[in-house]
Amino acid sequence: MPQNGRKNDKAHLPIHPTPHAINLSGDKKRVYEFITRQYLACCSKKCSGHLEVYVYKKWGGMLLLD
Repeated sequence: MPQNGRKNDKAHLPIHPTPHAINLSGDKKRVYEFITRQYLACCSKKCSGHLEVYVYKKWGGMLLLD
């Protein structure tokens, strides 16, 4: 694991969603949704469901290999 190394790059912890935020609107809501979708896409099994949760990338005609 990266935390077991001897060096520290002083980077902040990864950004991840917190509990559901129902009171957000406008840009704050869009940023929260982007972070949440990116997080879910990264946690999905090997491209399974990626396009359903991460709508920001258009794959038209691209071939995804195993």
